[in-house]
Order: sequence, then C-alpha cells, then structure tokens
Amino acid sequence: MTTLHPIPTFCAAMLALGLCGAAPSCPQPAEDAPRPAPEAYRFEGRPPERQLEFYIGSWSYGFEQGEGNSTVRMVHGGKVLREEVVGVVAGAEFTGTTLGVFDPRAGHWKLTWVDSFANYLSIIGRVEDETFVMRWTMQSPAGDPVELRLTYSDITSADMMTQMHVSNDGGETWRLARRAKYTRTNDG
Repeated sequence: MTTLHPIPTFCAAMLALGLCGAAPSCPQPAEDAPRPAPEAYRFEGRPPERQLEFYIGSWSYGFEQGEGNSTVRMVHGGKVLREEVVGVVAGAEFTGTTLGVFDPRAGHWKLTWVDSFANYLSIIGRVEDETFVMRWTMQSPAGDPVELRLTYSDITSADMMTQMHVSNDGGETWRLARRAKYTRTNDG
C-alpha cells in the first residue's frame, strides 16, 4: 500500500489555489520504500509451553459464513492462555472463551472452548510439521461422533491462516469445512 507523505502547509495552500501542480518546487507525494515481508513464525527450538506465543495479541478474522475479533493473552503468571472472541457466524452474533494450558505429562496443550451457543469443547493441541493443530470430537445431530481438526499455518507477525477440517469416519478422510484469514490488529 502506498503511504502519502505530508505536504508542507505552504505547498498544500498553493495546491489548493491552483498555483502549484507538478512543478519541481512543490514536493510530490512519495511512496514508502518496500517493506520486507513479515518473518514466518517458527516452532522449531521453542519449548512446548511457548508454542502458542504467535497467537498472543488482538486479531480480526473473516471466513465465508462470518467474521469476528479475538483477543489472546497469557494469564496466571504466563501459564494459562485466555482467548476472548466476539463474532458473527451465519448471521448470529456470539461470544466465546478459550482457556488452555500446556500439560507436560501429556506432552500437549489442553484447551477448553465455551460460547454463547452453549458449546463446550475439550481440545488437544500440538505442533505437527510446523503447523499448530487442535483436535476434538463432537456429536452430530444424529448422535454420531464427528472429529474436527483446526490448523494454524502460514503464521507471521502480521497474519495467519486457519483451516477447519471435519471427519465423519474416525479420521480416515477429512473435508475442508472452513478457511479463515486472521489479521493482527495490535500486539495485545
């Protein structure tokens, strides 16, 4: 995106009066130098309890059926991840909260999601091939188990992608249910 530099007040007045155009005496808007691409987040070498540091901060996200905002921070001495979400999905407003801790005995993250639709999810999270993966099981309306997998990938300091996959056959096959782009709105 091009950013215009401020034009000194004198030249701004001259432009407004039509007395200055592309003349060399009036500075012209300049483009910022190209910025380097945000560096990719690497899980390699990070202790497992610090794997979710990429998620700390405030985010906006959007996908085909909705959009929202998420604020993530570490609480309780940096041991507990807390996420607060406000959004709209399929036209319905909702709020939700995630709480998570790294369990060194189990070797993975344990997270809980609750929301204003009265959902309660128990989630397992871990790094798989430089992607953070969350998995959980729900029941379909018919009472059958449905496995879900949410991946966080292409992570940089500015944005990331998530993909939700669903399996109705115990994880033998997966179908993409949702793809969302998260954009950082601040550092939290």
